[in-house]
Order: sequence, then structure tokens, then C-alpha cells
Amino acid sequence: MNGWLGIAGVVAALAAALGGGRWVSDRLGLSAELSRKWVHVAMGVICAGFPWVFAESWPVWVLAGLATLGLVVVRVVPGLRAGVGAGLHGVERWSVGELLFAPAVALVFELADGASERYVAAILVLALADAAGALAGTRWGKARYRSGTGWKSVEGSVVFLAVAVGCVAVPLHLGGDFAGWRLVLAAMILGLFATAVEGASDKGGDNLLLPLTVFFLIGKMADVAVGGLVLRFGVLVGLLGMVAGVSRMTTLGGGGLLAAALLGYGLAVLGGTWFVVPVLMIFGIHLVTTWRRGLLGRVQHGREPVLGVAMGTLPWAAAKPWLGADAALAGCAVGAAVMLWIMQGGTRRYLGVSPTWSVWGGVQALIVAAVAVFPGTPGGMVWMLVGAGLLAGGVAGVVALRLEELWRGSERGLWLTRGVWVSLPAGITVALMTWM
Repeated sequence: MNGWLGIAGVVAALAAALGGGRWVSDRLGLSAELSRKWVHVAMGVICAGFPWVFAESWPVWVLAGLATLGLVVVRVVPGLRAGVGAGLHGVERWSVGELLFAPAVALVFELADGASERYVAAILVLALADAAGALAGTRWGKARYRSGTGWKSVEGSVVFLAVAVGCVAVPLHLGGDFAGWRLVLAAMILGLFATAVEGASDKGGDNLLLPLTVFFLIGKMADVAVGGLVLRFGVLVGLLGMVAGVSRMTTLGGGGLLAAALLGYGLAVLGGTWFVVPVLMIFGIHLVTTWRRGLLGRVQHGREPVLGVAMGTLPWAAAKPWLGADAALAGCAVGAAVMLWIMQGGTRRYLGVSPTWSVWGGVQALIVAAVAVFPGTPGGMVWMLVGAGLLAGGVAGVVALRLEELWRGSERGLWLTRGVWVSLPAGITVALMTWM
């Protein structure tokens, strides 16, 4: 189909969806949340058909630009917001989700490059599972957990999981690359992972994260046999079960715990199961410290600490194909160890315990690094380089704790600072191992 003709048809369909949502809402007296999700589903279903409308990606980018601009105009113009935009903006809470929706669709379409089953699965999870989970949580949600600045429900997450499994299974089955137990396992893994992503997201960020993670994970499973998928399923279920089991023993909220499970699974898929070890050790030490220091009820954390740890570990696992297993694992180990050191120093400062820069935290960091690099080739040179990285990490940690004074009141800024500084000694270790 001609690109401009396709654009015109999609614009007409989207306009009809917005107008139809407004008309139905007025006639049936639907709630603002239900009207919003109606528009969400309609837009997603229309976008899921793009592989059969557009042969190139440029029309989809044009549509994404037009849609995003139109949504901004509808949001800021009072007359339009109260009219055709009521379906989207009738809910008072602020969300950037509607502005991320169209660019996310365009990005996944660009990356798909003809892999229609991967594209459709990602968009259907975004359109159908997200809406079903939100509505179920609003209607039946009783068991709530904190995620970011808001709350989500276990009931909504269960409904999201059920719908997400179907949204993935049908396109993958029709695509022909997955069948039998491979299809079942892939759908369950993707459904669980997407559910965790949605549960850990806030302010509409899942509109970008959901389609991208589903799309990339399908690609990571394309050549994996049944045995490998069983292992991945077991790792993911084990991580989710672990964070659920210790939920009353940690200062992390529900969103933070789900983010921790996602980080562990990401490290396992990108680097291998041993890459998870340093992060698990940090989590275990965190639980012990929380108990020993009596921090439950005194301190609450969201996803930000997990983001900081991810900044110091996940890039090295992702770079394993280019760096080699030993260098990537050493970078991950040093990043995790230095982050632990900084965390312990920060905890001692919060409690008013001297010295601020914990010697015991340094010993724990050394143990974490030593255990993590053990399965590699721990020759004298490797140990020396890891030691050099930890030494640099000590210096970086002191600087990080000083810089944190600039971020008082901003947990996100604090953990981003820690993540950046943790990356430096890890990078030094990897560079030395690569060049020597």
C-alpha cells in the first residue's frame, strides 16, 4: 500500500477510535479509567496491523510524530481536552504513557524489520494485557503493593499475566518458529517477565518498556532448545519466588523487588547464571543489614537502588560477546562489589555510625568480587586487576558519598550518582584486563 494512503487510513481509524471512545463514554456513563483503556486498546489493535499496511518504517515514524504532537495539543488545549481528549485525559493522575506509546510502536516496528510475529506479540501485550491488568486491578484489586509513586495489585498482575501469555502465544504459534513445549515455555517466560516489568513501572513508563522487552526477549529465545528454556523459566520463577518470600524482610517496596528479579534474570540471560551471583550476594547482605540495624519501618526504598546496581553490572553482561567472559564477569563483579561498599558506607552515615567509610564494607566487597570471579581464570594477574578495580572503587566511593550531599531529598539522583561512580572502577578493571 502507498505509504501516504496508509497514513491517512490509520489517522482516520485513530480519530474514529478517539471520537468513538468519547461517544460510548457519554452514552454509557463509563468511568474515566475505562474510557482511557478503551482508547489504549483501540490504538494498540490498530497498530498491531501495521505489518500488513506498511512495507517501510518511515510512515510509522510519521504517524508516531503526528500522534505524539496531537496528544500534546489535546492535553494543553482545554477545549480539546474536555472533548475528544476526554477518553485519554479524564484520569487526573499524571502519566507520560500516552506520549511514549506511539514512539514505542515505531521503534519496535523499525527493529522488527519484517519479523511480524515478534512485533505483533509485543504490541498486543502493550495494548491488551496492560489494559486488562489495569481494569482488573481497579475493579477487584485488594492485595496491593507499592510501585514508584503509586500502588498496584496482585489481582491486576495475575490478570495481566494470563492475557500476556495469550498475546504472546498466538502470534508465535502462527509465525511457526515456536511449537509444542518451546511455545508453552516461551509464552510463560515472556508473560512472567512482562508482568514483572509492568509491576515495576510507574507513570506510564511501561508503554515503552513492555514492547521493547518482549520484542528483545523473543529474539533471545529464537534458537534456544527446550532444555535451555526450562532453565530460564526456572531461574525467573526462582527469582520471583525469592523476592516474594522476603518481601516482609526488606526495605524495598513491591516495585523495587520486581525490578531486582528482572535485573537478576537479565544478568542470567545476557551473561550467564554466574553473573547473578554478585547481585544475589548484595541482596543477601542487604537483608542481613536490614535485620541487624532494625531498618524495617524506618527506611523505604523504591526501584532506585536496583537501578544503581544495574548501572554497575548489567552493561558488562551485555558486552560479554565483545569483551569475553572473564573480562565481562570481572567488570560485573567489581561493579557489584563497589556498589555494596558504597551502600554500606551510606547506611553507616544514615545511622550515624563511625567511620563513615566502612572498613567492614570493604571486606564484604572483596569477598563478593572474589566469589564472583572464581569460575573464570583467577590467575595472579586477574586477582591483581580486580584488586586494582576495588582500590579505585574505594576512591570513587568516597567521592560518591561527598557528591550525594547535592542530592538530598532525591533518591533517584543519589542512586544515579552511585551508579555512575561504580561504573568507573568496573570500567578500569575491564580496560586493564582487555589491554594486558
